[in-house]
Amino acid sequence: MKTKTAQEMIKHFSELSQHPATRSMVREAEAQYIDMARGGIGEQTGSGKDDNIRNKYYSSCNDNFFQTVCDAMGWEWR
Repeated sequence: MKTKTAQEMIKHFSELSQHPATRSMVREAEAQYIDMARGGIGEQTGSGKDDNIRNKYYSSCNDNFFQTVCDAMGWEWR
């Protein structure tokens, strides 16, 4: 799976946040992105030590990717 650019993710989350049915999904992503902007794993996805959001979906992304999205979305990660 190809990882989207920060600008693509900003557009995606901005669009999702406009719809009441998907706002809870955006809040969940916000918490994960804030954690990953701080160098974290986002969230555990399985029982293995490497089973997490960051490794599964964003293995090629550095902290700056998440920081850029957080900044654009107004998500406080600092």
